[in-house]
Amino acid sequence: MYISHYVKNTSVLGPGKRFALWLQGCKKQCKGCIFPEGQGEVTKGKWISTEELLDIIQSVKGIHGITISGGEPFLQIDELMDLCRQVKEHTKLDIILYSGYRFEELEAKYRDRFYKICSYIDILIDGEYVEALNDNQAYRGSSNQTIHMLSDKYKPYLDQMNQLRNRTVELKMNSTGELVMIGIPYKGFQDDLIHKMVNQCHYYY
Repeated sequence: MYISHYVKNTSVLGPGKRFALWLQGCKKQCKGCIFPEGQGEVTKGKWISTEELLDIIQSVKGIHGITISGGEPFLQIDELMDLCRQVKEHTKLDIILYSGYRFEELEAKYRDRFYKICSYIDILIDGEYVEALNDNQAYRGSSNQTIHMLSDKYKPYLDQMNQLRNRTVELKMNSTGELVMIGIPYKGFQDDLIHKMVNQCHYYY
């Protein structure tokens, strides 16, 4: 599997504490993409086996699930399916999966492989990012994206998840030792952050 990075524990990419994994490579190139570094497919990622990833996931204590994003996970559909299968067979963790393609597009292109992945994951959040539709909904970059409940685990919370507007981000060290921002920032976050750093930062010696 060709990945960008992972973070072992985060609380901003789904319910509860989660292991977050970003796969490398995407062909969408959406305007305003939150993670343009994840688009390059050849030199910007690293290879890791699904077995090694499972070992890392199982070593993390106190998490409730994993969230897989990118990049575009379905560009590596066979490896993605293998990882999701192993997680479901060997852990009690739930799985949230992001894709820039619509459910119907994935269904038409991948057929049985897509249905098999759907049998492993609990939530699929689909659709490309549309900057003009970024209205600060939680868990989604833009309002055209849809939260699909593919298991019963979170179905009672679908309306609540659709209505949430409290986006939160975290800053953490990732698996490659880089400081990364995790989560979906509210619209204008970067400008606000720069303004506060310039005008409201206090230094103590």
